[in-house]
Amino acid sequence: MLRAVLSICALFLLAACGEISLYAVLEAEEPGPFRMSQNEVLLPLQGEYTLTATGGFRPYTFELETDPTTGTVNERSGLFRAPESSTVASVVATDRFGARSLTRVRVYPPFRVTPQAIAVQVGVDRSVTVSGGVGVVQIVHDETRGTVVPEPGGVKYTAPAEAGDGTDRFELVDEVGNSAVVVVTLFAADALRLTAVPENRVIQPDGQVVFTASGGSSTYTFSVASPYNSEDHLEIDDDTATFSPVGGTQDAFVTVTDTSDPQQSVTARVIVIAEPGPDPQPLSISPSGGSFLSGTAIEFTASGGIPPYTFERVGPGSGQPVPVGTDKARYTVSRPPPLTRIRLTDHAGDVVEVRIDID
Repeated sequence: MLRAVLSICALFLLAACGEISLYAVLEAEEPGPFRMSQNEVLLPLQGEYTLTATGGFRPYTFELETDPTTGTVNERSGLFRAPESSTVASVVATDRFGARSLTRVRVYPPFRVTPQAIAVQVGVDRSVTVSGGVGVVQIVHDETRGTVVPEPGGVKYTAPAEAGDGTDRFELVDEVGNSAVVVVTLFAADALRLTAVPENRVIQPDGQVVFTASGGSSTYTFSVASPYNSEDHLEIDDDTATFSPVGGTQDAFVTVTDTSDPQQSVTARVIVIAEPGPDPQPLSISPSGGSFLSGTAIEFTASGGIPPYTFERVGPGSGQPVPVGTDKARYTVSRPPPLTRIRLTDHAGDVVEVRIDID
């Protein structure tokens, strides 16, 4: 209290001496004590985030307190750019009259789980690769019918003995709340199925996907949904069919039907994209977590994966992220609750989720 009174007295003294405009001081004042709007921000390598402050007196300035190798920050805007390697940076914000507040920025490789959709025969194993993130990865499999165990470089999923409804799933979560869900399609050894090369079925307009049918009665009929047609876009040879969009840019749906049992069919989607190409970088979101003051508007940025992107709040809280352009969305956090989760989904259905703690 004494410090606040002395500061106010000093302001009036400066104004009286003509050193500063009292009107300018009153215009610069923000409600509440000066502090950063975020205690900690988590960023992927080379990620960006604009740090903000609240309270005190504007203008605010931002300064990197740690070694220059830990990143860069714009003195006026607060835009922080992360380096190419893992690190922890400290950024200090200062208001017009010298009040200071600190934010920690933790930089680490994005949490990546590949692939996020797998097809597994009953009783058979399939490995999933896990990289990046922070700390030990936990396996969440409360509703998983198969078994999931850690192995070097990822986890191993073992399918149950029976396919049941043909689906299964499990979730992987790191120590700061980054998570990914792996969706499993289960099939019996003799079931009709369709495999593809490339496996992710993502191509450019001049590319192609080779499908191979197996199981069932071993005699098959292939078809493709409009706007494509079998005559111009499918090359069929017994149990294989090669799909070519021939310049088309819409997604395709290729179906194989068991000729002896027309009730048995499998459909696969082909994603046709002009950009960024058939081998995009893994889906990532920035910031990838952190601790923010209630009332802070957080701007999330998507990268990698296959646009378009969808942002949504899936944890507790209210409201939804508001799109800002094609790769960004803004969400304002508020208490209660003490945390929420934001999910990013790309056109291929890959998903990343981040946890946001709310102070």
